[in-house]
Amino acid sequence: MKRKSVYCPKCGERWETRVYESTGKGTRGRQGWKDFKPDEIVVLKRCLSGELAPHQAALLLGRNANSIRIKLHRMRNGTPAPSENTWKDSEVAVLQKAIREETHLREVAAQLNRTYDSVRQKARRMKG
Repeated sequence: MKRKSVYCPKCGERWETRVYESTGKGTRGRQGWKDFKPDEIVVLKRCLSGELAPHQAALLLGRNANSIRIKLHRMRNGTPAPSENTWKDSEVAVLQKAIREETHLREVAAQLNRTYDSVRQKARRMKG
């Protein structure tokens, strides 16, 4: 670690500074998040059962307490992880048929068990 000497402009005392190096685990994704590993999911399930508080899980896992709360919320509500949320070919075919027949997208969303917004966005991307 490189040290740098700095002098206080007011009193002239010498101070040493160090460059901060992160001790984060693993690499970060495109937007800065890290996927939860299976052993971390076990700890989160302990939170859901009431055995641990979210801030305790954050300390155990070395993560931000807010990220723990968000993940717990998603686990409670059954929101799938982004990787599980990809569109299957059969779903795209249903959406294409619905667009041709001019079916309302809310009906398609209910049929596919997806949110209206996700269906609307996918339809918009398919139209170009």
